[in-house]
Amino acid sequence: MSPGRVDPKLLLVLLSVAAVGWLIWSDLERTSPGPISRTHAAVAELRGSDGCEACHGTGADGMPNACKACHDEVAHDFEAVEGLHGLLDAKLAGDCGACHVEHHGLSFPLVTERSFELAGARGPEDFDHAVLEFELVGRHAELGCAECHEHADDPLLVEGTHRFVGFTQDCASCHEDPHEGRMVRGCAECHGQERPFEEVASFEHETVSLEGAHAGLSCSECHPAEGIHSVIELGATSDVTERGCEDCHESEHSPDFLASAGGCATCHAASDGDFGGHAERMPIASHAASGFALEAPHADLECAACHARAPASFEERFPGRSADACAVCHEDPHAGEFAPRACLECHARDAFRPSLFDVRDHDQTAFPLLDSHRDADCVACHERAQDDAPAEFWNTPTDCAACHADAHIGKLVASEAIPDPRDCSVCHRPTHFADVLGGPDAPLDREGGRDDRLPFLHDRDTAFALRGEHRDAACSACHPEHLRANEAGRRFGFAQRLGNAQALPPAARPVERDFTNCASCHIDPHWGVFDAVRGGCASCHTEDSFAAAADDFEHARSGFELTGAHARAECASCHPAVASPPEGARPFARASEVFPGPKDDCSTCHADPHGGAFRNATSELARESGGCARCHTTESFHDLANPFDHLAWTGYPLSPEHAELACVACHVPKERVARYLGGDPAVGISTHGPVAGRSCEDCHLDPHAGQFEDSPRGSDCARCHLDEGGLGFDHDRDSRFALDETHAKLSCDACHLPWPMADGSQVVRYRPLGTTCEACHGPVGRGRGEGGGR
Repeated sequence: MSPGRVDPKLLLVLLSVAAVGWLIWSDLERTSPGPISRTHAAVAELRGSDGCEACHGTGADGMPNACKACHDEVAHDFEAVEGLHGLLDAKLAGDCGACHVEHHGLSFPLVTERSFELAGARGPEDFDHAVLEFELVGRHAELGCAECHEHADDPLLVEGTHRFVGFTQDCASCHEDPHEGRMVRGCAECHGQERPFEEVASFEHETVSLEGAHAGLSCSECHPAEGIHSVIELGATSDVTERGCEDCHESEHSPDFLASAGGCATCHAASDGDFGGHAERMPIASHAASGFALEAPHADLECAACHARAPASFEERFPGRSADACAVCHEDPHAGEFAPRACLECHARDAFRPSLFDVRDHDQTAFPLLDSHRDADCVACHERAQDDAPAEFWNTPTDCAACHADAHIGKLVASEAIPDPRDCSVCHRPTHFADVLGGPDAPLDREGGRDDRLPFLHDRDTAFALRGEHRDAACSACHPEHLRANEAGRRFGFAQRLGNAQALPPAARPVERDFTNCASCHIDPHWGVFDAVRGGCASCHTEDSFAAAADDFEHARSGFELTGAHARAECASCHPAVASPPEGARPFARASEVFPGPKDDCSTCHADPHGGAFRNATSELARESGGCARCHTTESFHDLANPFDHLAWTGYPLSPEHAELACVACHVPKERVARYLGGDPAVGISTHGPVAGRSCEDCHLDPHAGQFEDSPRGSDCARCHLDEGGLGFDHDRDSRFALDETHAKLSCDACHLPWPMADGSQVVRYRPLGTTCEACHGPVGRGRGEGGGR
């Protein structure tokens, strides 16, 4: 068989099969497989064999079209592609019997679990309304099917009723419309499905944000039932005129201020909890609209610095102050002293200090500012009576003493030239206090010319006339200048404060400054020694020269009169020169510094040549006499005031022979003793040493070589030798050998012969000698002296 040609046999087979099929189908169409449901059976046109075509229709789309012919709502869904049937896929949409099974009897429901399974749900309870764009949210999700579909469970629908179809999501289809259909919005736009109907939970208040104070309001508080702003009236149109704050709230501000400030929202927000307390949002430009521009120094202030906080009234918080009325907010620091003048006449708007009132303005007052006053600070003259009191400007005294302390502390005396010592202008220029119109004795000003006014004269205008060296001294010698002025403006010191009193010994310190006392200014070089002298320093010194009258000084005023050798001595012998005396101090030392001790005691200055031998003399004369003057005078140490009584002073009588001797015969001269005065050695003085003793052997050698030392009668020379000379020896009394007539006629050396000593010398032998004849004469033929001694 050629390609493209159909086999006649195959074609015949196919036609046969088709004919058989048609016959079978035709037979089935005409024969009902079972009774139809009660719902369809209730329709007369569907009962019997003639009713098959009414449901099954004709052609391939017979049944879907037949169903649509009876069920208008289903037909609408298919046509509009909405609702459950309009959204089914094409296969299922063309097979109505797949979901709604028939011919199972009167009691078999047309909508079964399988119907919902084919629609994508396990049953009515699980059906997702979202596929129908009919969302069950909020309260609707909790409802049972029958609560919305009242015929859902009816076995037989009454004609004209529906089980599931024919419903819309229009609230009014189920609920009574309280607005009677006048609202242009759907119910859900305002009420939603989540909250109770009355809460209007989904309504978006577009014109005013419902927050802050607006959040707690009910709708009727802003939208009363009557009037153009009622909910009914506003909801009936989409062209809503937005209201401003002033439509609901009464404004405390003037219309002009609101217009210039840009309206309420410039400072107030709908989210605020109240109307007040939000002025901090006000822009600076808007504040200027109130008539008070926020410029320095107000620009940086917090609102509360000027405006009280709520709950104060609006008038209290915003009294409508003028920017020029400073006293409304600020306490008047002048306590009304300048009223009714405005603050801005003297003070800048942006800063209270410095004042705009300058020296040129001050010159228009009763006290023009001249010279040094022009540089003074205001508070230097305008003080406060108390720390919390305002400074005083009016009625400020103009005399010098009112502001300046008396630089002279009242020391200037009234005179014809200066009737009132407080009148500073007599002597001082207004240019500078230190410019004095005169000097100590010359009425000349600083430029060398004379001034018509009377100048300052020290002799006349003070209590201290300048004479001698005082007149030649510079002012600063008594009135030293200071780097800084004192509280009175004085730069030169007071004469009464001169002197280094602390450097003086207590006795020389002046208790109070007395200008008649030189020690008030000058250090007393005498340390107060002459304070008791009548006439003070002037009794010895003059103002021309301190040293000029030194030659006329009467030393007796010091308590030590110079007589004899003292008067002839050089001053330096007692008052040696000081190497580097301090300024103002005496150039020579004090005697008390060189010779410390009582000045009436010679030993304070002079060495005792007697070594203190007479200090403890016990005789009555010694007790009655005083010191060296008992024997010596100031004329010369060697000139005795009275003949020296050796017995009275020493207790040792001088025998005639002793009396004829020179003192040095018994008092051997000692070495010269050096006496130091002020560190320099003075002239030494010859002195005599003490005697060797009071016994004869202390001064004289024993001519007897100790022959009488062991004598029972002692070795006292006076037993034999008389002070006036000669011997007082009684041979019969004082020896063991009485002299008979023969022996008495003999000379002493007849019996007492020289005897040789070991050192080669000879000593007359007196004892021991024998007392028998044989002791001297011996046997015949023996020499004299042999045989022993006496």
